[in-house]
Amino acid sequence: MKNRVIPQIIAMLIGMVLVTSTARAALVLGFDFQTGTPIGPQGSVLQTYAANFGTGMLYMDSTNGSSSWDPQSASVYNQLNSFAGTTLNTAGTPFSTVTTGVGSINFRQPQVTNGGTNTNGFSAVFKFSMTGYEDLSISYAFQRQNNGSYTNLQWDYSTDGTTWYSIGAHAASSQSWDSYSLSSFSGLQDAPVAYVRVTFSGASVSTSGRSFYMDNIQFDATAVPEPATALLLFMGVGTLFFTRRVRR
Repeated sequence: MKNRVIPQIIAMLIGMVLVTSTARAALVLGFDFQTGTPIGPQGSVLQTYAANFGTGMLYMDSTNGSSSWDPQSASVYNQLNSFAGTTLNTAGTPFSTVTTGVGSINFRQPQVTNGGTNTNGFSAVFKFSMTGYEDLSISYAFQRQNNGSYTNLQWDYSTDGTTWYSIGAHAASSQSWDSYSLSSFSGLQDAPVAYVRVTFSGASVSTSGRSFYMDNIQFDATAVPEPATALLLFMGVGTLFFTRRVRR
């Protein structure tokens, strides 16, 4: 009887540990550009934005590895603007689903041949904490204004804002609102300070401004297993192995 009960108890213990330690993706940082720091109309767009979910910032002001994007009011020259939002990539989040007015950020290639600065190669940087989390994944809604808009978004990560490692690239094509997700990666596991950079390229240089809209940007991650949980699982497996040896 005893020989049968011990393995059953161990099996139950391992099962409980596996259930409690199963990691689920959780939203750790989010930007809907309507709450947090709301985006304003042309001429009042900022170079930094606070997340509306989680604690973090979006930088476009030449700090933290970002480029200095010009939000001035003249549409010929501005590199940042705003646009109506979308409900894409909001499921399961507390994001705003209002689409009227302004609710998305607009990264622009200005009218270069009329005196604007070429923004191909410009970057925006997200800074936040990954303490207690691992396996970060990124998703967002986007829209290219026309064929002249950016065609490539390169995503990178860093733990110091200086040395960067590739996450992946998005070859953007849709000229209507669409969503995109990057595969999860482990480079920022439990990082107290995490940086994610997106670099835009592929926009045409012409007499017309070219816009790339982004909305409902999500950073999702899974909780790092507690040390006690991992230890309990190890002890359970070890005890089961020992019990089988004794029975033999």
